[in-house]
Formats: sequence, structure tokens, C-alpha cells
Amino acid sequence: MIDSEIVSLVRKIASASSRNEKVSILKNCESEFSEGTLHYFRELLFFVYNPETSFGVTWNHEWVPDSEKFQSDIDNVLSLLDDLADRRLTGNEALTQIELTITHTSEDCATIAKWAIDRSLDCGIDEKTIRKVFPDLLPFRPNMMKCEPANKKSLAEAKYPALLQVKSDGMRLMAHVVDSEVVEMYTFNGTRFMINNQDLLDDLTIIANRLGIDDVWLDGELLFIDESGKIMPRKKGNGLANSILKKTAKPSVHKRARISLFLLIQQESLYFPKTEIAHVQYVFCCVSELPLYGYAPVGQVLSEIIRFCLRKLFHPELFMRHRLIQFFVS
Repeated sequence: MIDSEIVSLVRKIASASSRNEKVSILKNCESEFSEGTLHYFRELLFFVYNPETSFGVTWNHEWVPDSEKFQSDIDNVLSLLDDLADRRLTGNEALTQIELTITHTSEDCATIAKWAIDRSLDCGIDEKTIRKVFPDLLPFRPNMMKCEPANKKSLAEAKYPALLQVKSDGMRLMAHVVDSEVVEMYTFNGTRFMINNQDLLDDLTIIANRLGIDDVWLDGELLFIDESGKIMPRKKGNGLANSILKKTAKPSVHKRARISLFLLIQQESLYFPKTEIAHVQYVFCCVSELPLYGYAPVGQVLSEIIRFCLRKLFHPELFMRHRLIQFFVS
């Protein structure tokens, strides 16, 4: 049966001692299994490794199959998972339907359902591996560079003159601007979302327009302000960010959203190698504790920015808003 083949395959991957061996097993699936088995296996991988998938429930170990009531097959299980992920089933109705389906299915189908709801196959492979072996399976997610605290090694390896920025402590995001419109936003984990704050979205499009780029990604940190206009602590701000991700945030939460930008990347350069940042055309530089942000071509001397700020020679293109205050130094 298909469900038994899938469970055996996952357990075979789990028993492999090295990552290369696990990858090899995945790559050989097409030659070892029927198209039907591969189809359902890929569906399981999608549920487990798609960062946008959320079922809204946790697995209950009291959900166990009853062999005397076996009626549901893998199609019923995957259909149930679809309904949960698309929020057609929620709350107590979801819990009741899960228990009913699991009670009437096989041990292997119940195992597949548990893996999906737990979002883990527990076999030593991750999203990165799945994207490598099945590049078209999961939805697009942008690569994001990571930062690390300054230390002797990183400072010694830095190339000077350098552009410096104090890292904002919020939730990482990338905003995709196409033809003067913010079309999507992503978290570091690849969750797609949108902030319903038109003033803030307008500011992002203005940045892209001023640079004359039609398709661009703006990389930064999502922050929130309190009633006095001060940036909230990370824990409280990220709590509001999570409410936006869950689509439970009130309009007032969206209005509190602010973005501290630090990179601008053109669409065709999005997948730059980890060791190369030449494709990053602009770096946003925070030069004050106030929300003042500017951008300059990579490699521009830091002293120029400092001199610019100290002399308070505000560029004619300066525009001020209570969401972002931008000045252009290119």
C-alpha cells in the first residue's frame, strides 16, 4: 500500500547515517517507487517543509487507529490536512474530524498525519535539503544574509572603509517591490505576509522609485512603536508581529509598524552566493538613534556620510514622514 511505502521510505532515510546518504535516497525515489507513491510522498514533504503551512492544532496521542473501523485511506488523510491548512476546519470541529479520521485509518496513515501535523519527519532532513532535491516543490522564499556580533575575527576580516549600522532588534523581513507596489513580504523563516499600513508601503515604493528600479527587494527589520512613538522592546514588538502573521492583528497594530532597512537587492541578484555581496547595490545606514535612514552605493566612504550628517546639509530630495525619514546621499 502507498502509505506503507511512504512510511518505510521515511524510516529508511532516518536510518541513514550521513546527510549525503539521505540525499541519495531522496534522489533515487523516482527510480524505486511508482508515480502514485511519489505524488503522495511529495504532498507529505510539502505539508512538513512548506514554511507557510500551519494546521492550527497539535497532535494528540489519544488519536489512535481502530483496526476494526478501518475506512479512511491516504487520500482521506491528505484531504483532512488540506482542510486544516486552508482553515476550512478549525477549533473543536477540526479536533473532532481529526479524531474521526485517525480512528478510521491505518497505522501508517496515522503516522503520516502525525508527521504532517508535527511538521517533522524526524529523519534528519530539513527544508534546505528538500529544496535541493526537489527544487520546484516548495514555494519561493528569498535568501537572507545573517549578521553576527562584532568580534576580533570579523573586525579583522572587514574591508575598510566600511558602512556601519546599529542592528535593530525586531523581526527580520524582506519586502518585494514591483512596479511601484509592495507585492509581498517574507519573514526570515519564509512566511509570506503583508502589513496593512498604506503609508508605510508608500514609503517603501518611494525608495524603489527614487532609485529607478522596477523589481527590488528591501531587506530590514520589522519594528513597532508605542503611544509615545518609541520603538517597543523586541519581545513586545515581535508579539505584535506574530499577530500580523496569524492575521489576528487589529488595524491599530498595523499602523504601529515601522521598518528599519539595511539592504536593497535587485530581483535578478536575489540568490547571490554567501561569500559575495557585490550584487547588493545599496546599503541603508542608520546614523542616529532616531529613525533616520539613508542609502549609499556599496563601497561609499563612511566619512562622507558622517560629514554629511554633521554639517546637516540635508539633500534637496529629503522627505519626512512619521513612519520613515529618508535622506539620499548617493
